[in-house]
Amino acid sequence: MGRTLNVFISAGETSGDRLGSTLIADLQKLAHAEDERIEWRGMGGPAMRAYAATLFPTEQAAAAGLAELLPRAASVLRAYRRLAALAGERRYEVAVLIDFPDFNLRLAPILKRRGTPILYYGAPQLWAWRPGRVEALRRRIDRLAALFPFEAEWFSTRGIDTVFVGHPAAALPWREKAANGPPWRIGLWPGSRRHEVETILPRQLAATRLLNTRSPGRFSFAIHVAPGCEAPIAALQNRAETSWPLADETTVDDMAWTAAGTAATELACRGAPFILTHAVHPLSFALARRLVSVRHLAMPNLMAGRTVAPELVQGAFTPEALARETLRLADFPGLVKRQRETWREVRRALAAPPGAPSAAELAWNLARP
Repeated sequence: MGRTLNVFISAGETSGDRLGSTLIADLQKLAHAEDERIEWRGMGGPAMRAYAATLFPTEQAAAAGLAELLPRAASVLRAYRRLAALAGERRYEVAVLIDFPDFNLRLAPILKRRGTPILYYGAPQLWAWRPGRVEALRRRIDRLAALFPFEAEWFSTRGIDTVFVGHPAAALPWREKAANGPPWRIGLWPGSRRHEVETILPRQLAATRLLNTRSPGRFSFAIHVAPGCEAPIAALQNRAETSWPLADETTVDDMAWTAAGTAATELACRGAPFILTHAVHPLSFALARRLVSVRHLAMPNLMAGRTVAPELVQGAFTPEALARETLRLADFPGLVKRQRETWREVRRALAAPPGAPSAAELAWNLARP
């Protein structure tokens, strides 16, 4: 066995955990081919820890929005201090920071001071809000692996070495509706954070009751559960007196109600028509309205440049509105066809260009200059 590579990695969301687990597996294959091994330090979710058990659990750090962060501030601060100490304890061959910018961009200067080369994987959405952080990003990282094609040009023109590596959702299987008639199988995707689930799922569950009252037997429902959200979903179902099954890997959605985030991109790449359902604490929403400069929250809509999937946001997201939009999709096949045709284009655009390096290969090249 040859030398040991010390690698720092940090991810703070469910989507980042999936990206990180694939990168860890791919990077370990590259190391094995060179008769080398990797010692991992940093933070990751359950998927990453399955490959690198030495990682600190990311569940103690995940939060989004000012109001949502405050109740967990002490836990997040403890996680940051622990990660900062790990980041500063040595020079690593490479550090991979996966999305989660409010946390990871604070770790980057600590790693830089030790001379650690840094790959940032999953560009922070500075093109949507807080673009003033571009200069800080340029100073703090060595290379950026972008998931969306337009990001490569946006960041490159601002002096950041950026490579579009493709989005993993582009490799998901494209699925057709199981049958032309009822029932429509609707997937509920209430988010990957506990506070998202507690805000979004009650309105989604109320919409299921409305639809079952107005159109008995026309719809069936299943809830997609992110790791760590099992307990709040069970409690909310009990409170709402619903008992919809939990989705598994075999579940196929004919239509979906989804929180903002990676799930919308994944649904589009599977060909599923969806309705975006988004709500946060009023304070977080008021701050975001002042800072966000894009018109769409769903990335597939943003890439299409128009509202293809309905977006129900904050006060507009009510059970009545969600039931109404669902019936429109079910009643007018042309709306479903338009979504699916657009999602095919989005899926093609998200595929990695021929010959493009993977994120693991970019990290490997930084570790072995």
